[in-house]
Amino acid sequence: MTAPLRRPVAACRPAGRRDSLARLWAWPIAVAVASTAGLIAALVGDGLLDVVSWLGLGLPVAVSAWFWVRRPKVARRQGRARP
Repeated sequence: MTAPLRRPVAACRPAGRRDSLARLWAWPIAVAVASTAGLIAALVGDGLLDVVSWLGLGLPVAVSAWFWVRRPKVARRQGRARP
């Protein structure tokens, strides 16, 4: 016997929710573009481009630190309980 065919989850969503994918990936793509610009600026220039590189490469670190500090206390307790 074969299992019945299932439609993908995205096909079950209403048409108005299609923009949620763009909203979900907008910030990660922006951070990736900023860090790529920072890497390129670090490789090709000095002076003002050094500042651009520090900002571009520091952005992912700052975002990670921000969300690590603001995570819920429950998640912190669960993280400590793991070996």
